[in-house]
Amino acid sequence: MVLILPLATFMVLVTLDAGYFMYTEHAVIKSVRDAARWGSRQPLSAFDCTAETSDTLIASSDPNLGAIRDDIANLVRFGDLSTTGPLIVSGWGDDQVEVSYGCEAVDTGIYQNDGYAPKITIVGKPNYPSLFGAMGGFPSSLTLVAREQAVVAGI
Repeated sequence: MVLILPLATFMVLVTLDAGYFMYTEHAVIKSVRDAARWGSRQPLSAFDCTAETSDTLIASSDPNLGAIRDDIANLVRFGDLSTTGPLIVSGWGDDQVEVSYGCEAVDTGIYQNDGYAPKITIVGKPNYPSLFGAMGGFPSSLTLVAREQAVVAGI
């Protein structure tokens, strides 16, 4: 019993922490995907797409897109547009969400008159809140990363 119990306890802790890691990673991926879907429904007029551009980070202080960026960051971190609920991942800060957009040349569908389609990119990078710290086998320095892109359709 003295030889087996420590090893069995360690294996149980690692198994629980691995399950929580997978659950947390799934939650991050889902929240980023939902935020990209919501961002794709923003009005086309909010995005300045008169030429092809690469992705540019949207700052909270941006006069045109700051509110959209803040709403997307709240949606990623909290699961809704308000900041009153619990975080999806414990300790997930606003600085761990990147929201950017770029414009791609497109000449079909709803973009044929303008010629450029805004594409929004969202990256969530929270630190993994390990259940047991180093005892569980997963260090708290791990970063979960989820990235999603969506073309803004303005629906």
